[in-house]
Amino acid sequence: MIDPTVESATRDDALRAAVARVRAHRRRRLLLEGMTATAAAVLLALVVGGVVRSVMGPGDDTTIAVRLIGYLLIAAAAVRFVISPLLGAVSDERIALYVEERAPQLRQTLLSAVHELERPLADRSSPGLSAKVIGQATAAVAELEQGAVLERPRTRRAAGWLAGATAVGLVMVLAGPGAVRDAARLLFVPWTASASEPVFAVSVTPGDITVPRGAALDVRGVLRGFTAAEAELVFRADSTTE
Repeated sequence: MIDPTVESATRDDALRAAVARVRAHRRRRLLLEGMTATAAAVLLALVVGGVVRSVMGPGDDTTIAVRLIGYLLIAAAAVRFVISPLLGAVSDERIALYVEERAPQLRQTLLSAVHELERPLADRSSPGLSAKVIGQATAAVAELEQGAVLERPRTRRAAGWLAGATAVGLVMVLAGPGAVRDAARLLFVPWTASASEPVFAVSVTPGDITVPRGAALDVRGVLRGFTAAEAELVFRADSTTE
């Protein structure tokens, strides 16, 4: 013969496990949405950083402004959309309210069952009715695919937006305007980007070299951050002072 107390405890554990699954699906969806919002903040930081670099020109002040604005945007998005929603424990009652709002066909079955869980077995006025309510709530959550059906549309949408934002960011960094690429370098590879390195630069090869008297020399210049219709070559011999 099955002990009614053991059977009730088993039902309670089953409902608690179902609510925990709903909580896990919800946290996973919130994390994905937070990552999407943070990725959008990264794109905004790149665009704003590119504009700042183009307007202010080269210099330490420009580099500081790009990094300050970019890091603030990204940090604010991460705190608002990732850390804050996931911070702290969510009670079973709040999870029940959350499910009831999105599955009104439950008609407060889950909420009533969760309230019963909060009461000790000995304090329940009708153990049979309590067991029935808890069993119905557990079955209802199972019909919702353990909470996945509640989150699947928003999760898929967030995943699509995250993939799109990632693709746009890669295009901007790899093939975007030079100012945006410079902003990305300063924000995400700060250890290789000197704060005083100019936005506009000319890379000249072969650099320092000794040329025999009368020999020819090919000089190549690569412009970064700007274009020019023509170039002027200026040189000085070692024997001259001007």
